[in-house]
Amino acid sequence: MQDVVNRKVNYKLYPSKAQKLLLENMFNNHRKLYNALLEQRIYAWKGIQKSLSYAEQCKQITFLRKEIEEFKNINAQCLQETAKRLDKAYKAFFSRVKNTWRYCTHFWSGQNSNSRNVKKWRYPKNNGSS
Repeated sequence: MQDVVNRKVNYKLYPSKAQKLLLENMFNNHRKLYNALLEQRIYAWKGIQKSLSYAEQCKQITFLRKEIEEFKNINAQCLQETAKRLDKAYKAFFSRVKNTWRYCTHFWSGQNSNSRNVKKWRYPKNNGSS
């Protein structure tokens, strides 16, 4: 069996002014897409209590590429990668929220305060005394 060697190669780009403008335009379009997909997820949850998946949003990207001229020039896989980054961010956020909620439930569970596995927060009172 052969050993597999993974290598990382970094390339430094020196774009011309025209190329720089094209890259900036592409990055702005990815930013717009990310924000639009985020807004779509927020609207879907607030409006109809539905969580959108990565696959559902990729279908929307296909529609956007047909309708919006800015997205026609960008590779579909690149746009899907932007949607994947949003999905990954959502999963990481809700993973942290779930863990924090578990953390809070231990705080309010009434367990012995001397227990080593229980973490607690302490908030000072507004009048200056702790």
